[in-house]
Amino acid sequence: AGAEALVSACPFCKRNLREAAEKEGKGTRVYDVVELVNKGLR
Repeated sequence: AGAEALVSACPFCKRNLREAAEKEGKGTRVYDVVELVNKGLR
């Protein structure tokens, strides 16, 4: 089972996770914690 999204508070981790997700080609979204909170407030 694959994740639909990953969340990280570390900008360097977010970049590494995003690059890995792009290589896998499964469309996994990668968010910063602040981005996720912002999405929840909308």
